[in-house]
Amino acid sequence: MMYTPASFALRDTSEILSVLRQQSFGALVCRDEQNAMSISHLPILVTDDLTVVRTHMARANQQWKVLESLAQEVVMIVQGAHHAIAASWYDDPDQVGTWNYVVAHVYGHARLIHDADELLSIVEDLSVFVDGEQARAQIRSMDSTKRSNLLKAIVGVEIKVSRIDAKAKMSQNRTAEQRQRVLAKLDALGSSDAASVAELVRRYNKA
Repeated sequence: MMYTPASFALRDTSEILSVLRQQSFGALVCRDEQNAMSISHLPILVTDDLTVVRTHMARANQQWKVLESLAQEVVMIVQGAHHAIAASWYDDPDQVGTWNYVVAHVYGHARLIHDADELLSIVEDLSVFVDGEQARAQIRSMDSTKRSNLLKAIVGVEIKVSRIDAKAKMSQNRTAEQRQRVLAKLDALGSSDAASVAELVRRYNKA
């Protein structure tokens, strides 16, 4: 269970969906029969109603065998925008530095996919998500033997979502003056990471 103060909890479906789709990459975590951790970093697709997450991994990745042998709950950890918030930004000697971040923990049970048609659907949908609809045509125009060999090299994973713990720690516990100082520093940095976090500080605080 993730530590989530009420002021940081994300409960709105559209906000959670936005986090998962903007990042679209997560860490799939489970335990094997010896209770050892097994982790894979994978691209993800999520349905509009947040009920199913799909992905695929290399067949050489032994985690799929762990998933196949154990009827256990798994978790996909998806890290969104984040940035360090320095103590000096507050202009207050009694403050310490912290970190602003968004994260979602997606829990559920996994189903392994070996069927070539289902695998092709996952590969196509992920490719379209990244590169637009022309990616589907490109995959379908591939040499059939080459495409078949590529599909044999992967295993699909479908997670039926049981719950999602999501959190956006974006200076909600700070005063309006402190948030304005944080925003000024983030804006001044000019990096994409800083800009992403500044946008979320404004959104979640109506700043």
